[in-house]
Amino acid sequence: LRELAGNRSAGFCVLESPEDNEWLVIYDHGRRIPLMQSGDIPATYDGTARFNISNAMHAACAAYEVSVPVDAIRSALSRFKAGRQQSPGRLNVYDQLPYRVIVDNAHNPDGLRQLMKFVDRQSPSGRKLICCAAPGGRQESMYRDMARAVCGHFDRYFCNDSIPKGGGGPGHFAPILRDELLAQGIDEQSVSLAKRGREGWNEVFAACAPGDLLMLLLAAVEFDDADRFIHTLASKGGV
Repeated sequence: LRELAGNRSAGFCVLESPEDNEWLVIYDHGRRIPLMQSGDIPATYDGTARFNISNAMHAACAAYEVSVPVDAIRSALSRFKAGRQQSPGRLNVYDQLPYRVIVDNAHNPDGLRQLMKFVDRQSPSGRKLICCAAPGGRQESMYRDMARAVCGHFDRYFCNDSIPKGGGGPGHFAPILRDELLAQGIDEQSVSLAKRGREGWNEVFAACAPGDLLMLLLAAVEFDDADRFIHTLASKGGV
């Protein structure tokens, strides 16, 4: 990093692992400033959400460069959660049910590949399930790349179409996801097409058992309805 900066004034935020504890560390002209452990940032989920560690490093470095006090940076990161209120659609975790539900807005192959790194670091006592939404208006090759990105990371796959902002009729893209998953060797009994919205969610959630992890991929327009759906289900004991 110093070589890249050359003679220019620059500060850096890097990861260091003294004694197997991963820390965010700011360097400012040779001055070393340990910021905090990555696992102490709630949005990283004990350090398993690596992309959120990267986001935290960029935010910390940017804040430091505009003279935000280190204690303020540390305090802000320690209170930032990837929850419905602060970060809708970005790793929103629901633990009110007998199984864990994670809502996310990943909708392209690269975003899904990054998300799968997080999924692979989770260790539920049960199975891993996904409801993978296909956004409309994309080329077929992208849907197939999306399917390949999630392939092999779950025990059960549901494919549906995202609801566009203006509503819209039945989608036609989820079958492409399903066909590509089957082409990649996923067992036919493990892949299903699901309907849009609550009707489809009823089917997906009914397939979950205690200890499972469900990754629910949604369009932004669906977040509020999904939040109400999950809380209503939780009020009924998850059934």
